[in-house]
Amino acid sequence: MKKRITISLVFTLFIGFSALSQDMFDLKKALRDIQDKYEVQFIYDDALVSGLKVGPYNQWDEKLEAKLEKILKPVKLTFSKISNQHYVIKTLSLSEEKPEVSTAKTPRTNSISIKSVLNKTTGVIRDENDLPAVGVTVLVKSTGIGTVSDIDGKYEIEVPENGILVFSYVGYKTVEIYVTGKTIIDVKLEIESTQMEEIVVV
Repeated sequence: MKKRITISLVFTLFIGFSALSQDMFDLKKALRDIQDKYEVQFIYDDALVSGLKVGPYNQWDEKLEAKLEKILKPVKLTFSKISNQHYVIKTLSLSEEKPEVSTAKTPRTNSISIKSVLNKTTGVIRDENDLPAVGVTVLVKSTGIGTVSDIDGKYEIEVPENGILVFSYVGYKTVEIYVTGKTIIDVKLEIESTQMEEIVVV
């Protein structure tokens, strides 16, 4: 009788874990689905979201930002709104993860803002016809810092001195450029093709 109860308990736990795993979804797919439904664009580093699983997200009567917070917080991610239609997905900072304020005194040298070690980089992005490329995603690799190019193909972003800028646009090759102290980086995109071609950087 004891063996039967044990086997039954194990089977019940197995079914429970199986049901739980079936309710988990790939985060990249979830973000694509949410983009399409709410007609927005998410900017993120693939390495940041790769392999992550999230819970159910297909209750479309929820407000977008509430939905994002619900699916991102459990995987230690958050978002920043940079325009009406663009959101940057980034790592959840310690202050956001633990909002309570510490009363302990800390040296001034430990409270330097990250902005003090960032440099402004600007430029113009053009397509294969030398026309301004509008809405190109510009992301600092492995961070939550990002922006998009405007109607003139111009962008402005703050980047660490040794950072890497990633330019991505649907139908075009992704471009990665080491900043290495540059303050102006102009980019010419090339159409995605099956052949490997070098990206022309001005």
